[in-house]
Amino acid sequence: MALPGLLDLLAAEPTLAAAAARALEGPHPLTVEVRDGAKSAVVGLLGRRANQPLIVVTADDGRAAELAHDIGMWTDERPVLHFPDPDQPAYSMLAIGGDVLAQRVAVLGHLTRVRESARSPAPIVVASVRALLRRLVPPAEFRTHFLSLTPGAAADLPDVVRRLAALGYEPTPLVERPGEFAHRGGIVDIFPPDARLPVRVDFFDDDIESVRNFDPETQRSLGQAGEVLLTPATEVPIWLGETVAGRLRELDLESLRPEDSVVWRRHLEQLEGNEYFDDAAFYTMSLLPDAATLFAYAPDALVLVDEFDQIVAAARDAETAAAANRERLTANGELPARFGSPLFPGAKIMQGLDHAQVRLTYVPGLPSEEGAGRAVVEGFQAQPPYAGRLQHMAEDLLAMRTAGACTLIVSYQGRRLRLLLAEQGVAADVVERLDEPPRAGSVTVIAGTLAEGWRHAPSDLVLITDAELFGRKRIRRIRRGARGVDRSFLADLEKGDYVVHVEHGVGQFEGIVQMSEGSGEREYLAISYAGQDRLYVPVDQIGRVQKYVGMSERAPKLSRLGTADWTRAKKKAQQSAEEIAAELLDIYAARELAKGYAFPADSPWQREFDEKFPFIETPDQLEAINDAKADMERARPMDRLIAGDVGYGKTEVALRAVFKAAMNNKQVAVLVPTTVLAQQHFDTFAIRMRDYPLRVELLSRFRSRAEQTEVLAGLAAGDVNVVVGTHRLLQKDVNFANLGLVVVDEEQ
Repeated sequence: MALPGLLDLLAAEPTLAAAAARALEGPHPLTVEVRDGAKSAVVGLLGRRANQPLIVVTADDGRAAELAHDIGMWTDERPVLHFPDPDQPAYSMLAIGGDVLAQRVAVLGHLTRVRESARSPAPIVVASVRALLRRLVPPAEFRTHFLSLTPGAAADLPDVVRRLAALGYEPTPLVERPGEFAHRGGIVDIFPPDARLPVRVDFFDDDIESVRNFDPETQRSLGQAGEVLLTPATEVPIWLGETVAGRLRELDLESLRPEDSVVWRRHLEQLEGNEYFDDAAFYTMSLLPDAATLFAYAPDALVLVDEFDQIVAAARDAETAAAANRERLTANGELPARFGSPLFPGAKIMQGLDHAQVRLTYVPGLPSEEGAGRAVVEGFQAQPPYAGRLQHMAEDLLAMRTAGACTLIVSYQGRRLRLLLAEQGVAADVVERLDEPPRAGSVTVIAGTLAEGWRHAPSDLVLITDAELFGRKRIRRIRRGARGVDRSFLADLEKGDYVVHVEHGVGQFEGIVQMSEGSGEREYLAISYAGQDRLYVPVDQIGRVQKYVGMSERAPKLSRLGTADWTRAKKKAQQSAEEIAAELLDIYAARELAKGYAFPADSPWQREFDEKFPFIETPDQLEAINDAKADMERARPMDRLIAGDVGYGKTEVALRAVFKAAMNNKQVAVLVPTTVLAQQHFDTFAIRMRDYPLRVELLSRFRSRAEQTEVLAGLAAGDVNVVVGTHRLLQKDVNFANLGLVVVDEEQ
């Protein structure tokens, strides 16, 4: 989804055009007064017209992620990147999540490349003030450790592998996520944090023979990539470990609690060996002799602040919370007295933001404030909500069409919404992107998400989003593997349950406690370990904890904090996982060589079948449906798992795949664990497909011997298109004429 054509229409509005011109040309600072929902369009217009990077600063990380998403919808001429805050309490020894780390490094890599090459498009970076407070490795030090890999160049393979590990790349059997690498013989697969696709580097003796991109899902090569300049995979300068260790030795570690002293001394040894470990950032960011802010990576950036007063308050709260944490941890013997801060002083960051060229605000200024330092973008008004009342919305749309207004509806249910509107007598165009301004009196539907809609009378433009349609905010897409606060997990967790923390091992859940963090109360999971040890995990980092699942009913042995027991257990488990992974690699390699049947794209009948679904699909359901169909259209064997709780729409995902296969003259077998479920699925499939030339049958003990014989004959002759059955389908007398798809339900 992209809306550059809509931005063209808005850019012609005099007050918006004047505000953009003053923001770029000065004098600065300039306060731009504009509705919240239109701020992303203003930034998108500035991004289109500016030559330098843009840095947009918000009060909190949720707002930063939302604004980055929305800005990206208005402009696709340059990358729009979210620089996330790790969201860790200051001075806490918690590893930064892999996805968050990859996002942060990607921003640093983009900004570094822009300073060196005019060919790299300058990005728009959106960050919260908390993210800006964190100390970063200086740009020159970061750039020194880029790794260049060029076809035809001499390179020592073992040295390249060592350097990748030293730069924070994680060795894995199969590269699927940013920051990973895999070494197999003379081939090294690498996924740079700031790249869209991983690269496959093929070595021949001491030369690089080729560098190709490849698909991380299929692992297939896609074409030559040419020279690749790899950034470090982490912002943690582990190569400066000895320097950091030297500063750590100057501290009084004897003042720590015995159990903490053991951990700190082990980490000291790892730092001395320049060894990467999960908690390395805790030391390097606090003890680096030199550090930089994000602004140092883009000294010529156009800086915009979103609601300055809120940012000031957020920075003050972060400092207060950090000071409270430091005092508590030092008093408890968990932190040496002179340990450095991982944050810059708030005054240092606010001094830079004080001189930001542009301040965005929705707070109206006093008449005395209007003039040289303030620009008011006029015409944006609130779009009334419909709260699911489609008939009411249809009446509004028809009235706006008669008045000549352009209406754009942005919804994750774009195509489905067009059909519902058609039933109400409103014809709408459905588009993937909007490259040209919409015509007067048009209603256009586009599949996507924006945070908020509005009406803009000067342009006769109306923007409606899911917030107005259904009364709910946009469902923000999360990067693969990222996890938020899982309240359902908390609801299932009971006092006394055994849990596993990814860094600290097996413990016992004691409950949720509230602890003061300076600016207010914060929830923590209290987990007890062996020897009276206790760990407090912030609820928003619950992704690092999961319930213990054992092979027997015996209670597990609790881990002891500060020892190497859990590390050894993880290493042993990793070795076992690597052995299984090697077996899977062989299996999947064989699958890659196997030739599958590539189904054609959806037919009109398929689209008609899909549209007869009597409910609005959820975003996850739509994604699963589209992914399954995409698998079927590839010329390789399909192997996809659809996971979800009861009632979450898995059957509809299967139905659409089954229909696609059956309508292309392929037979489908649906294997289920019980006769009752077989009957239920048979009824569902038969009802949904009764209007089409398909024969759906059931094979289970509910059928007589004569009926089973008839079904078996139909399968062998190709007369039966879809068969639903229990393990009866696996018996030797079941033969298919042209089996094309197998659906397995539940734990088969």
